[in-house]
Amino acid sequence: NVKKSMLDKMFPKAGADVPEVRFGLWREKWHGNLIKDFCKVGDIDHRMPPSVSFGIPYVMTGDFYGINSINFENAKLVSNEDYEQLTKKIKPEFGDLLMARYASIGMVRYVETRDRFLVSYSCAIIKPFELMDGKYLFYYMQSFELQKQIKLVINTGSQPNVGIDSIKNLKVLSPSKIEQTKIGQFFQNLDTLIAQNQKALDQLKNLKQALLHKMFV
Repeated sequence: NVKKSMLDKMFPKAGADVPEVRFGLWREKWHGNLIKDFCKVGDIDHRMPPSVSFGIPYVMTGDFYGINSINFENAKLVSNEDYEQLTKKIKPEFGDLLMARYASIGMVRYVETRDRFLVSYSCAIIKPFELMDGKYLFYYMQSFELQKQIKLVINTGSQPNVGIDSIKNLKVLSPSKIEQTKIGQFFQNLDTLIAQNQKALDQLKNLKQALLHKMFV
């Protein structure tokens, strides 16, 4: 609930150029740009490669789970040849963002692995340039205002989706790089706290189940 509230308060609402809540060191107005102005955006070739027994993970939106986790262990595997062919235009790398274009539209992941993997064309790969902090953009894309923009550009039909050009033209407000980094760290600390509490809760649930089994005849 705290995170949800801060995602609403720490990014400017529609028509505003500063957020409701801000770290005390900064007073400057935020500047608006399109994602294409500070990121490279693309997707891999639209071809479904065959599975292999040993190879490179091929991630789809169904492999996203938790706060920012990707299930590489159970992902489909593809050959190195298919990996090289499909990533000629763009490939997912450490520090990139992955945004679901189909199914769970608007769900985002920040890539924290340096291992090679492939991501389905059901996701856009977003590569921030030097002046954009990737973690800041990751959390901004979870904000109410950005998610509202995404909903407005969904192509309806038998399989709703968002096009690459629509993602490139999403508007993002941003402060200086230093303030971006500060905001990204704030939300990352919140995510760490959420994960720690979830782990403790799961342990207590397991303990309860064990005691329910042992304390009754």
